[in-house]
Amino acid sequence: MRDVIEAHLIGDGTYAGGAGHRMPAEEQDQAGFPLYNVIPKYEVVLEPGDVLYSPQWWWHTVDNLGESIGVAMRFRTGMFASNLIMFFIILTTAATLHAHGVVKIDTAKQAAEALRPLAGNAAYLLFTLGLIGTGMLGVPVLAGSCAYAISEAAAWRGSLEKKPRGARKFYTVLGVAMVLGLVINFAGLDAVKMLFWSAVTNGVLAPPLILLILLLTSDPNIMGSRVSSRTERTFGWLTFVLMTGAAAAMLVA
Repeated sequence: MRDVIEAHLIGDGTYAGGAGHRMPAEEQDQAGFPLYNVIPKYEVVLEPGDVLYSPQWWWHTVDNLGESIGVAMRFRTGMFASNLIMFFIILTTAATLHAHGVVKIDTAKQAAEALRPLAGNAAYLLFTLGLIGTGMLGVPVLAGSCAYAISEAAAWRGSLEKKPRGARKFYTVLGVAMVLGLVINFAGLDAVKMLFWSAVTNGVLAPPLILLILLLTSDPNIMGSRVSSRTERTFGWLTFVLMTGAAAAMLVA
């Protein structure tokens, strides 16, 4: 699911949507989806020049009242925002630490120094709050991804949407991953080096994973009518070439 911007250019069309319900319009089965009757629903008429924004997870349908032309754009705001923030983190670090000759970071204290021009003596507090926030995100993202991968490989029924009693194996893997993370934290290993080498490993593994995704999503025998579009494949192959080139350049250098 993605954020959607719907713009009507010519003619009128009706928009119907409901908040927070992960159900495609073609699957409005009231027996299978009992919450369909209780979620809020909205209906509006878009005239030429009107633009409507639908957040992620809002199902919607569009019916034409006559001949009309419209444009729909789907995008992921979260992914764009996270990459934008990452870019400015790299830029800030380069403009502060690297500019003053600090090219090797061994501790979190050294990393926090990059915030000193912004926060002064509160740099360490700001960095600590950032670490806490990152840790709270890391539980569902890192430990959760591990639980999802093992559950899918073992054909277990498990999801963060289910309660622990309904997905015991899934939550067991999630708990074990968290415990292992805590053990590593107190094992005396260099956390900064672990972060660095995990990023390097991700960069090297990304090209073959992208290749597998491209091959799978473009195969009609696997995807049926939901194969990736030509535009998606073009950007996918471009990403694969750039990531492969970057990984090769890193290994050669």
